[in-house]
Amino acid sequence: CEIGDQLAAIVPIAGATFQDMSQCANPTAVSVLHIHALDDLVIPYVGRPGPRGYPSTEDGVARWAQRAGCSPGGMPGERVDMVPGIEGDETIWMRWSDCQDPAKVALLKLEEGGHVPGFGRRFTDVALPWLLERRRGQ
Repeated sequence: CEIGDQLAAIVPIAGATFQDMSQCANPTAVSVLHIHALDDLVIPYVGRPGPRGYPSTEDGVARWAQRAGCSPGGMPGERVDMVPGIEGDETIWMRWSDCQDPAKVALLKLEEGGHVPGFGRRFTDVALPWLLERRRGQ
């Protein structure tokens, strides 16, 4: 968030943002595809309260969406299989709509997978086009 004017898009995996958004003073819209598992014990999906904590995953992504001028509230969408070692479509797309072009904001919410999911080719098939389709100033 500190160098948002130099980035077009990011794909954070199991990350978090500042609890105090004044520490993230750059208001530039950045496309974000956040990927996070509900059972992550290292960076819990529900966040960690307190001055040295961080917001929940959905609150953090909602902040990026607000910065990108998106409508509030991510809408759950289709399910996909992102982790080959987990049977079935364990991941739910959540997308924020009406963002300022060219910014897009989405969350891939894994029902399981822990802190470091064993992504396979599906991850590349989703994340790489996401990044390549986003360009600063277009």
